[in-house]
Amino acid sequence: MAQTPQEELEQFLAALPSYMQKVLLYDSSMSEHENFDSLHSVSPFAESQLQKLRLTTGWQPETQTFNEDELRPQLERILQRIPAEWKKYQRNAKKARDNFAAWYAPTPRGKPGPKENTELAERIWKLDDDGKTNREIKQVLEAEGQSYSLEAIESYLKTRRRKPKD
Repeated sequence: MAQTPQEELEQFLAALPSYMQKVLLYDSSMSEHENFDSLHSVSPFAESQLQKLRLTTGWQPETQTFNEDELRPQLERILQRIPAEWKKYQRNAKKARDNFAAWYAPTPRGKPGPKENTELAERIWKLDDDGKTNREIKQVLEAEGQSYSLEAIESYLKTRRRKPKD
């Protein structure tokens, strides 16, 4: 008799220690011992650390190793056949990804100061390349409704601001 997807999921998870079940299902509610197992599976503790943990917490490390990268595709194939479980898994995965991103990859801040006005700079550089003087550039910009001082125009023409021509 063929197994139902739910029975297959139960059998798949039963073969795994509780910490690996929680890792695969993006369940962050791990006990202290499950956290130790999870950490130890990724980066094994030194023997001195193991002895200290055994004495202070009574924790015994999981002896069998499990590879999340091999197990996750198998789990996902089973979950995709159980719509309610698949939706729950997707929600947990998104939440874990968002938490991970916020914790490990904070949104970068923008550069301080005013934003670069590259369109204006390129316009001024083109007018300068066309042989216009700073005063003529100022007049052209004023005719377009933009008012800039001669000093502002000169600052855009400084060689350190100008990008090399291709």
